[in-house]
Amino acid sequence: MLFYLFQPMLCVSAVNPVLFSKVLTLQRVTNMRKRIGALLPFVRCSFRGCIFKVVGSRRYLLESSDFFALKDLIDLSKGVFAALPVMVETISRKIVEHIAQQCLICCDVGIPCNARQHCDDLSCFIFPFQEGETERCKSCSSVFHKKCFKKTPTCPCGSHLNPGPESNGGGIVDNKNLLMGGIWP
Repeated sequence: MLFYLFQPMLCVSAVNPVLFSKVLTLQRVTNMRKRIGALLPFVRCSFRGCIFKVVGSRRYLLESSDFFALKDLIDLSKGVFAALPVMVETISRKIVEHIAQQCLICCDVGIPCNARQHCDDLSCFIFPFQEGETERCKSCSSVFHKKCFKKTPTCPCGSHLNPGPESNGGGIVDNKNLLMGGIWP
């Protein structure tokens, strides 16, 4: 019986999909695991091995967001005292810090903001996993920090980025669809 306690054999979405709406911690952990899954391909150095070493036998937490071990669900039942949400949030934060700030190899996937002189921080690269923090030009798909996009009147391609209220949104493109579709430069 102890064997089953630590094996990721429970697919909560298949057993009871309503549970995600009832147990917000479960939903939060699942979303963080999906985010980790999206971040891991950008870790291109030995740090990936360090991450897997930290989780040890719970490697499944990084590889799939669907399966849980019985021990995970018991932990989540502790509510605010649960260790699993803290662990996956910490791992996610450490991966983002590593890619964006610490590693020159992994940082290579970032691109500069196209706002140029309107950019607040020219040394701050934009990364594919920053969907909520970026905007794209509708004409050429150039990437901007959200703050820079609002301050920049035109894109380097000549397109107007912030049209008047009579327009239907002008230069804004749905980042999530572009990133998932593989249009990232």
